[in-house]
Amino acid sequence: MLPVVKLGEAKPVESQQVGYREQAMVRQSDAWSGFHHRLLTVRRPWFSLLGRRMYVHAPDGSLVAFVKKPIFKLKDEFTIYADESEQRPLLLIKAREFIGINHSYDVTDCATQQRVGTIRSFGIRSIVRDTYELLDERGQPAGVFEEQGHSLLRRFIPLLLGEWQISVQGAPVGRVEQVWRWFSYEFTLDLSMNQQRIDPRFAVALTVFALLREAAREQR
Repeated sequence: MLPVVKLGEAKPVESQQVGYREQAMVRQSDAWSGFHHRLLTVRRPWFSLLGRRMYVHAPDGSLVAFVKKPIFKLKDEFTIYADESEQRPLLLIKAREFIGINHSYDVTDCATQQRVGTIRSFGIRSIVRDTYELLDERGQPAGVFEEQGHSLLRRFIPLLLGEWQISVQGAPVGRVEQVWRWFSYEFTLDLSMNQQRIDPRFAVALTVFALLREAAREQR
């Protein structure tokens, strides 16, 4: 049986998987209750002016997070807010580097200024298949976010639906699947298999990050 590995506040112990280590999860406050659902829906309009917008909804349809990523910004970063008023920032996703092939993006809790984790991109590998390495707050490898299915074919036929898998220490903890809609892009984030291995905040940030990069690729 695999040891439970969780993204968040880390405490190194013995691990059965090479390249990973046991971690303890950051305790969440009531302010994050919207992210505790096992199934979340992420929606992106077909078209929006002056930035890409994303909406994260709970199963009952209520809005739990909102993102408006500016198109023209020198350093790649964006903030996840509680709603469209943008009065309550939840998470900041910010690139460490200005230029390069592989980038590291820190995910920070805006309330505590605590780093939840880091997303490391693989520029060349993602040309064929979206692949991101997941690091804990100390920069240690903890998992992978990887596109599934006919990824290369989707580069030429964007209408094909996408799917991605989140794995921690080699075990699947979540899935992102695209749902066909006529006037918007819609995706489901399924964390029913999580078993507290990954902080839901990090899973939401990771999903939004990957889908925003997907949107940027489509527009190119």
